[in-house]
Amino acid sequence: MKRIFLFGLALMFLMLSGCSGSGHNHFAENDNNGDSSRYIKGIAATGRAVTDWTIYLEDADGVRAQTTSASENADRPGYYEFNVTDMRAPFVVWFVLNDADEPVYSTSCGSDTVNINPVTNVVTRGIYAQTVGGTASQTPVASVLEGVDCALMEDQVETIIRPILNLYGVGEINSFISMDFQTDGFELDGVFDDFYILVDGSGNFTVGSKDAAADAPIFSIPVRDISSSSGQVEQTDMTEAVALRMLNSLADKLVFADFGMENTSEDNITGDLNLFTAWHNDTSAVWVSSNESIVSIDGSVTRPSVSTDVILTVTLSKNGYSAERSFNLNVAAVSNNNGGDVGGDTGGDVGGDT
Repeated sequence: MKRIFLFGLALMFLMLSGCSGSGHNHFAENDNNGDSSRYIKGIAATGRAVTDWTIYLEDADGVRAQTTSASENADRPGYYEFNVTDMRAPFVVWFVLNDADEPVYSTSCGSDTVNINPVTNVVTRGIYAQTVGGTASQTPVASVLEGVDCALMEDQVETIIRPILNLYGVGEINSFISMDFQTDGFELDGVFDDFYILVDGSGNFTVGSKDAAADAPIFSIPVRDISSSSGQVEQTDMTEAVALRMLNSLADKLVFADFGMENTSEDNITGDLNLFTAWHNDTSAVWVSSNESIVSIDGSVTRPSVSTDVILTVTLSKNGYSAERSFNLNVAAVSNNNGGDVGGDTGGDVGGDT
């Protein structure tokens, strides 16, 4: 009988242990000497990282906090973090770049990663307007968003801007809010560089190119109608100016280090180059050398008897449009002490995709 009693106590203890918990297992926890903490963190960006800027947070009880985003020189520019151990989900986070600007919002939606950018702003404002039956101009309140599922709104926003995302080589996105977002100027960050995606003063979700030659909106609907909309940015709206802006922006971001391999300077080429045939945003790359006997278009380098200047030009193309970028290289003369070896140093696979 005693054994049965002890077994029952042990079983009850195990069951209680399995049922215990904070109810916040979707938050990141840091265990430091038994001190468990919960954090809300993410990247703030608008087409560039929002660095050294104040980020605000509000919890479901209306408690507010603020912090400063990481500097431009940090490992992850625009990164911010809040310790929310003593706060209650859900959370609304935002920043304001200038006094005259509207805040850019995001909401936690059950995640500990909460990016803040133009798309999360549309999603958050859309969810709030839909939940309260109001307008997008109202300030999102965290307590109102308790229990709200963000997935439908995120899916609808992605569907609407999918043609733009395709142009920039952005694959399927599970969540704009919690994705691993990089402020590197490519893919989604490249979209933010070249397009405005915002909620205007009339409460409309508006999309357009930042190009001065194509600054008229290419899509606009009331934010409250996003979840029921069957609309989409039309491929026909992706004008020549829009396509060329993307390619020219991409060409401007191409730097020597992207193909230089073990060469550290354009002024002292001593080894092979990685002249890739495909680059970001699903663009093709075609290279032309002003002296193929020294720098071949497959990236191999043959060092000359005297240092020689070579112009290397790459043409980036997509959907029938193209943009060029040229680099002035100086190929170092072969050393007189190496027995006349004029073959360039090799540095692995060349001519392949990066």
